Amino acid sequence: MSNLDKKYNLRLDLQFRCNNSVMKFRQSDNKTSDFFIRITCGNKLINLDNAIVILAVIKPNQTAQAQFLEVREGKIYADLNSNMKDQVGTYKAQALLILEDERVSTDVIEYEVTEDNILNQLDTTVQATQEFTMLQQMLSRLSSIELQETIRQEGENSRIEAERQREIAKQQLIADVKKLITDTNLKVETNLSEQNKKVDSSLLENSTQVTKLISDTETKMDNYKSEKDAAINLDLQQYKESTTRDIDNYKLEKDVEIDKDLTNYKTSITKEIDDYKNLKNTEINNYKVEKDLEIDTLLKKITVRGEEIKATATEYKILLLLASNLGRVFSIKEIYEKVWEEPFYKSENTVTVHIRRIREKIELNTKEPEYIKVVWGIGYKIEKEN
Repeated sequence: MSNLDKKYNLRLDLQFRCNNSVMKFRQSDNKTSDFFIRITCGNKLINLDNAIVILAVIKPNQTAQAQFLEVREGKIYADLNSNMKDQVGTYKAQALLILEDERVSTDVIEYEVTEDNILNQLDTTVQATQEFTMLQQMLSRLSSIELQETIRQEGENSRIEAERQREIAKQQLIADVKKLITDTNLKVETNLSEQNKKVDSSLLENSTQVTKLISDTETKMDNYKSEKDAAINLDLQQYKESTTRDIDNYKLEKDVEIDKDLTNYKTSITKEIDDYKNLKNTEINNYKVEKDLEIDTLLKKITVRGEEIKATATEYKILLLLASNLGRVFSIKEIYEKVWEEPFYKSENTVTVHIRRIREKIELNTKEPEYIKVVWGIGYKIEKEN
């Protein structure tokens, strides 16, 4: 923009129509056909920093032409190319705004292009001259250069805009990636927090279950111990009662045995005393027994029919026992215990053998003995004389 610019300032609103004056340009103007457009929406200024703006024009001959526009200080800046004002007449123009993925078109604006009469007259004057031909060639070359420059500038602007859009997309991608990372980290932290809560809850629940299990086990052990103690006490009580009964029964049995033994001992002592008395009486009397049998207790001598009999000490004791208790029947057991002075234990043959030997020594006929008689099933005796 130079100091020669006409500097038109327009306003277009996306909601209602704005009254803008008709701009006027000449065909001969070069890089001075510029204007600014301020875009609003309901009187609110729209930020166009990242917008792409295209100006579409309908020429007086109803052909169309388009041109990319710049954004400067928040406004759309237009410097019309030569092909945007190459015809005399009224041009109808409309701006297309592209902002990210949104597109919107503005209201129609108009501008007029007038013919420069003086230059036209100059053209008529010099057309017949050689200078006009040269001037025409120069103007043609100038127009070609301007067109190429315009195309280059538009391409550069497009490249710059594309680079800017790529940078915007890159920054947006970076922002999206950062947001994705942030969201992912937040989700991970949230999941970790939830997992930690679940783990803590599970640990607390397991700890509670373990505590309850320990308590239940201790209770069961206490109950088991109480049951076993009760069973042991019951067994001890029963064992004590049984032992007490056994002891009482044993004492009773022993008391009976002792009483019996005492009775037997008393009877035995009494009998021994009687026997001793009888023996003493016999010793004193040196009594004469049945018929011709005599026993001298002082000399320990046995005489049968006037002849002395050689007898052993045991045979003497047996014969003296029977002779001292005439008429009394002695069992084999009694004879054994009194003569041998020891408990009787299957000693029948011992007594029987000694009785037989005594008979052989004192009897004339052992099959029909005169002195020692047998009482079948009971024992032996020497009868009293009648």
